[in-house]
Amino acid sequence: MSTDIPSIDLAELSPHPIRKATIKGLEYYYIDKGEGPVVLLLHGFPDNAATYDKTIDVLAANGHRAIAPFMRGYYPTALAPDNDYKVKTIAEDMVALLDYLGEQEVFLVGHDWGASVAYMITNLVPERIKKLTTIAIPHPRALKISLGLFLRARHFVLFQFGSYAHWYTKRNNFAYLDYIFKYWAPSWAISDKQRDLVKRSFAQPGYLEAAIGYYASTRKSLKDKEEQRLARKKTTVPTLTFAGIEDGALDISKFDNMASAIDNDFELVKVEGAGHFPHCENPELFNAKLLEFLNK
Repeated sequence: MSTDIPSIDLAELSPHPIRKATIKGLEYYYIDKGEGPVVLLLHGFPDNAATYDKTIDVLAANGHRAIAPFMRGYYPTALAPDNDYKVKTIAEDMVALLDYLGEQEVFLVGHDWGASVAYMITNLVPERIKKLTTIAIPHPRALKISLGLFLRARHFVLFQFGSYAHWYTKRNNFAYLDYIFKYWAPSWAISDKQRDLVKRSFAQPGYLEAAIGYYASTRKSLKDKEEQRLARKKTTVPTLTFAGIEDGALDISKFDNMASAIDNDFELVKVEGAGHFPHCENPELFNAKLLEFLNK
């Protein structure tokens, strides 16, 4: 990979307005479009806030204000100086963002790591979450650890190996990310533009290391008794979960116990022909079901 890393203009990242705020000492960037009840949209890996561009359009056109942060350590939001990328830490960032926005209650949506953070936020401040929507990741209380889980999600193991994981992911113009997109979502024809922006974002100094830091931080999270208590606590708000039947990262059966983790109304939508990114792979279905859920 060339040492000349091209910069990225904010306008390239999303066609929607991108704003900036200082949250807990970190410079956060977030997409902000529409007026009305706030829907906070949290992205995962390997991705950024622009993953929700089509959903943001639909929400804004239907009386909602869509807020989609570029998460801690994801370009252009600042890197964490202490390398703290634990789920609870990022959830606290998002609560502080709500305080900054002056929003007491919001609808919450999360994909991948964003889903893990969304479960944590909902258990931290349930009184501030009207409804929860998660994508591709089951509730921690419902997720049973098994050998099959690690075989599917072997990137979790790779990303524990620090500098080797950084080198391996970056080599050959981030060929490993191409593999992940294909393995996790075999039927998805991700656009060249979206793929390129993800790679260029991770090519900015320190940003791939930060994204991989989410995975490395799981070891610290597992040792944090308070974080584990919150993670495994039953969620008490109405919850809608999407799971792609073709998801290469997680077997669809891992969602079978989800209802037992939700102490409120719960619906699981299994999306035919979709993998790990059903909100991108079938945006029409996702957006329609999301709007129906928010409005009922």
